[in-house]
Amino acid sequence: KTVHGGYDGKGQCIVRDKSQALKVFNSMKRHPLVWEKKIPFLKELSIIAARDVEGNVVVYPVSENMHIDNILDTAIVPARISRRAQNTARKIAETVALHLDIVGVFCVEMFLLEKDEILVNEIAPRPHNSGHYTINACPVSQFEQQLRAICGLSLGLPLLQNPAVMVNVLGTGKGNRLIGVDKMLGDPRIHFHLYGKEEAKTKRKMGHITAVAKSVEEALEAAEAARRKLRWAGSL
Repeated sequence: KTVHGGYDGKGQCIVRDKSQALKVFNSMKRHPLVWEKKIPFLKELSIIAARDVEGNVVVYPVSENMHIDNILDTAIVPARISRRAQNTARKIAETVALHLDIVGVFCVEMFLLEKDEILVNEIAPRPHNSGHYTINACPVSQFEQQLRAICGLSLGLPLLQNPAVMVNVLGTGKGNRLIGVDKMLGDPRIHFHLYGKEEAKTKRKMGHITAVAKSVEEALEAAEAARRKLRWAGSL
């Protein structure tokens, strides 16, 4: 991984021996890199939390994340993991907030291993893509929580009102006009957020869909069905 400018799969490469490592190092113009061990994880998880100026911490439910080409594709909340793993993830988030003296919203990304062991993969000191579900599924979103935390206001309750699944909508490079939004929004479980970016470049995050339903399975089915109704096209 590059130390600077790496996100959504950019600036990352898997290497399996020294010759591959040297080739990648040279291709990245010998910029400083972070070397990480490859982990045989069962699931990728993340958790959104916030700490205010007084040191109070609130923690949202654990999200189960799925990536495609190193880009977040789907976030499922609550994560389909044991209560023990959920509690461990929460304690990790609280520990991070305390020891890094964070003020504001942050995300801790984790790997779930065998026997409910959890390893921290990354810490993002900001609102995070995997927490976008909070806009529609929680009384206080991660964005409102950020303002509360840094402005000295009381933190809101990080309650999940209903199971939710968030899926990203990526550009394809085939046009900047999104077709099918009207059909997708016919489902009352669906909430759509389009970011207003002018060019829908390949694999660029252009928006997201959040499905809120009575169960994780129903929300997952609804979110995936909604996304299948969309396609990018050229100008009229």
